[in-house]
Amino acid sequence: MSIGQVAMIDSPPAIIIEHDPGGQLGEYIERRGRYERGGLRVEIRGECLSSCTVLVSLPPERVCVGPHAVLGFHLPVQTYAGVQTASGSSYFGSVMMEYYPERVKQWVVTHGGLTHEMIYLRGDELRGMFRSCQ
Repeated sequence: MSIGQVAMIDSPPAIIIEHDPGGQLGEYIERRGRYERGGLRVEIRGECLSSCTVLVSLPPERVCVGPHAVLGFHLPVQTYAGVQTASGSSYFGSVMMEYYPERVKQWVVTHGGLTHEMIYLRGDELRGMFRSCQ
């Protein structure tokens, strides 16, 4: 199952994330709100990178991780006319950090914070922060 598909494994339905490279932060914040209002769960079973990571801010009972789950964090960049720029990165980075649960914020900070280099949370460390998907 790929991103955006809904699994009717049990109630409530789940969004399965297997490979999500992220995208526009605002779109992911809106998506997060739709999932919360719709009572959807998120199952991270693969890569959830960049803006996708704001989805872990759903209520903890609605987020689970599989054995191959990976969260990737970096400082957001803006794109103007197809050119990436660091303009506003600090602001948007702070917006992202506000969404993360405290345990994720602490992990990001202890691993150097949000920078232009991707840092990855995976394995036992990730599974220790979130429920395991059944």
